Amino acid sequence: MYNNEENRTAIKLYQLLSDHTYRAFETKEKNGYKAFCFKGEPLSNWTEVELYPSSHQTEKGKSIGDVYPVEVSAVVVNERCFNIIKPYIQDAAQVLSAKSKKQKLFVLNVTEVRDCLDYENSKLKRFSSSGRIMRIEKYAFHREMLSNAFIFKIPEEVHTHPYVTDSFKNLMEQNGIKGFKFVLVWQDE
Repeated sequence: MYNNEENRTAIKLYQLLSDHTYRAFETKEKNGYKAFCFKGEPLSNWTEVELYPSSHQTEKGKSIGDVYPVEVSAVVVNERCFNIIKPYIQDAAQVLSAKSKKQKLFVLNVTEVRDCLDYENSKLKRFSSSGRIMRIEKYAFHREMLSNAFIFKIPEEVHTHPYVTDSFKNLMEQNGIKGFKFVLVWQDE
């Protein structure tokens, strides 16, 4: 007898974070980073921002990667990284421009929001006053809602980091892209 369960490909999901062994970047204005606080929706009023290597004492001496950490809800990459991921993100992110002294940068506002969190099998910490989700302590996802996923956010966390699949992670690793940190949050085998 043929069993479809045996032929399923395992799915792994990662939180996409910045690898802080690489230098962070900042805006000239003290609160300029707020322009990068995205919420899973396209922006209509973006103005190109110039980014500078952070001058904070904890950042000096760190090398610069292909990813420019500015704010957790935005992904800022150099042209090399952008050219690699561009074919895969057309329907998942709004591409905005930024610059640094030496190069053009690409800001990815992840606008693909998938309502795929499995509440029944996740462990959720809720506010006692409202019942809203405070944080997700253990993730579980509805597998059937992840077909063709590459990079996305979930409605419960649109203001923070995106999620990526092995397809994204493998593409970055195969091309030697430096500056992403992948934190495994769920796998379905």
